[in-house]
Amino acid sequence: LSKLEKAQHIELGSGEASRLRDFVETVHKLTSSKTELLFGQIPYRENDAMCMVANIDTLRKLGWIPRFDVASGIKKIIEMDELE
Repeated sequence: LSKLEKAQHIELGSGEASRLRDFVETVHKLTSSKTELLFGQIPYRENDAMCMVANIDTLRKLGWIPRFDVASGIKKIIEMDELE
């Protein structure tokens, strides 16, 4: 793959599966949030995603490699936000 189409959907992520709960708990911890997380208080809907992963095959074919895991990426975003 040397070129991309003029309009192409490309997923961006680490390529590793991540549970939404793990993501939320990581953000909660890294931001020192005092918000009470009430997982399970609202029943899950039939099509709720419990695990998410980006398909990064197209990016890999272009030579792209993820540089951060989820926690490191969140830390980087927090640091950038604090600089503003």
